[in-house]
Order: sequence, then C-alpha cells, then structure tokens
Amino acid sequence: MTGLAVPLSSRSYRRDFSENYIMLLGQGDGIYRPEILSAAIRQESLVLVNGQAHQLRPATLGKGMVLKNCFQELCEILSESSKRNRFPLVRLRAAMAAFESIWVQYEEVYISEPSHRRNQHSVNQHAKWWWEL
Repeated sequence: MTGLAVPLSSRSYRRDFSENYIMLLGQGDGIYRPEILSAAIRQESLVLVNGQAHQLRPATLGKGMVLKNCFQELCEILSESSKRNRFPLVRLRAAMAAFESIWVQYEEVYISEPSHRRNQHSVNQHAKWWWEL
C-alpha cells in the first residue's frame, strides 16, 4: 500500500491475542490473512475455536459485511480500470484506505470476541469452520 500512499492502521491490538494467533497473524502492519476476509465474505455466525463453538455478535457480523462490501468495491474498481487500462488513483486510494480501516476493525473483533467468550457454547454439529489454535 506504500506505492499509493495509503496509511496503514495500527495492529497493536494483536499483542493481546493468544501466542498462536500472534504467530499466525504476525505483529507487523499491512499483513492480511485470507481466512479473515473469507470469514467476512461467508458471514457465518458460528465459529469453532479449539473445538468450541462461538456465536458471533451481530455487530461483528455487521463489520464483516462492511469489509465484504469494501472488498467488492475495490475489486470493481480494479476490474473496470483494467478494462480501460487506466487506474483512477484517487478513487483507488480511497477504496484501499477504507478497506484497510475496516479490515483492522473487523480482524480485532473477529479474533478477540471468541477468545473472550470461550465457554459460551459447546461443540455444535452445524459449525462449518474449524480452527485449531
């Protein structure tokens, strides 16, 4: 994101994650894990962490929907631009800045929410995502 001068949001909240999540996500800014985006796109409210099911709050799912929409907008801009072989840098920069900002907001609540509510649910057969961390 440096070439477009898109400011990166701090990911200092990752210091509060478990050691396994820190290893997975890293400590640096500008590191994106595809699993985070995939979760936002799928909009599944039930997440399995270490064999325990956790129901995500509607607010977390809402942030995921915003991230999904930002990603779709970014893809549309890139698709339209590549057809014309012209990239609207101002529009692209704004879309990337919005994506970066909501990514950080979603990642923080998506990872920390189940960690803080570990004993809320037992393993559920209908859960579709399994994390072994």
